[in-house]
Amino acid sequence: MLTVFQRPANKEELLNLRHVSACNVIKCIFGVLKRHLRILLLAPEYGLDIQGRVPAALCAIHNFLRHYND
Repeated sequence: MLTVFQRPANKEELLNLRHVSACNVIKCIFGVLKRHLRILLLAPEYGLDIQGRVPAALCAIHNFLRHYND
């Protein structure tokens, strides 16, 4: 198990560290989107092809609003 101050000892530990870091960033992004765009809190009513596009569209809307509301 890695502590905060240790470096990864091998490739597997490095991969695991990067994977956990990426997961944390993604969870944070979805948390921000859920707070601002409530559509993510509802059960999806759309087909899988549309559902796959929703997160990217919401990110674009979020970024647009942040850019033009400042």
